[in-house]
Amino acid sequence: MRLTFSRDSTLLVGIADSASHVSADVGSAPETAWWQQALADGILTAATNVGAFRAPQIDALSGKL
Repeated sequence: MRLTFSRDSTLLVGIADSASHVSADVGSAPETAWWQQALADGILTAATNVGAFRAPQIDALSGKL
């Protein structure tokens, strides 16, 4: 996550896509072991456990500014 202010003092928050940088992450990538706990805690759902494909989903915060 990155926080910054624009020239007009608007606070901007950038959130990464939370996908693996090691492989083509289409969900449940073994090197991103946090996904299992996120599913158990309700942070991720089956619909949002899609790795890098989370970014274009309107209802997911990943990959947004």
